[in-house]
Amino acid sequence: MILIEDKNLSGYELAEWLKENLVGEYITRMYSHSFETRSGYKIIINQNEGCMCCPNGWSEWAPTRTGENLGVVTNIKYQEAADYDTSDQFSIFIYLKSHPRIKVSGDNGTGNGYYGWGFYVTVESIETI
Repeated sequence: MILIEDKNLSGYELAEWLKENLVGEYITRMYSHSFETRSGYKIIINQNEGCMCCPNGWSEWAPTRTGENLGVVTNIKYQEAADYDTSDQFSIFIYLKSHPRIKVSGDNGTGNGYYGWGFYVTVESIETI
């Protein structure tokens, strides 16, 4: 895994990035906005903060499960919302060997596009934290 800082990704791009970097990794800790892996990495997912007066630009990331020693990631799948009026909404399914899956509900938060969108991913080495 390559150390990165504030790489901006859409929900689909985030799912693809997670698939490339997390499949085969053992998740030792999962918080609401970060993962820690047995190989010594912390993946931090920050949401875009949009307009202070309206809902435009506010992305959302909400996992159904957090905790410790969740297991090895076997697959990651992305699914867009079925409703075309809410095309920013999606789900990411993180499949684990020891548990059925973790579902993450998300929203790209694009809105009118003037206030940013998506998620900022940072990968740190746990040893340097």
